[in-house]
Amino acid sequence: MGWTLDGVRFEHQGKTARVCADGNNVAWICPSCGMPLLLVYLKGRKGSCASRPRRCEQCLSDYSLEPGYDAIGEPQEKGVKRAEVMSILQRASKQ
Repeated sequence: MGWTLDGVRFEHQGKTARVCADGNNVAWICPSCGMPLLLVYLKGRKGSCASRPRRCEQCLSDYSLEPGYDAIGEPQEKGVKRAEVMSILQRASKQ
């Protein structure tokens, strides 16, 4: 199933990030070039963690959510709590 990200506050480079979160999907605009991006917070999906980043097709920057899905685990696991604040991490362009 995955995590529901509704109500989570998102940050990018220490500032509040304006996103549209629905279920386990987070849509936002690449701050480098303005391209719309979709990050999916499910195991193995693009943007779910640093090892599975979402690449911007226009400027080639990579983005992922922190804490990464691989660090948090499945929501059904006992004692696992949803993060109140998530960061959107950016890795430099590969141009």
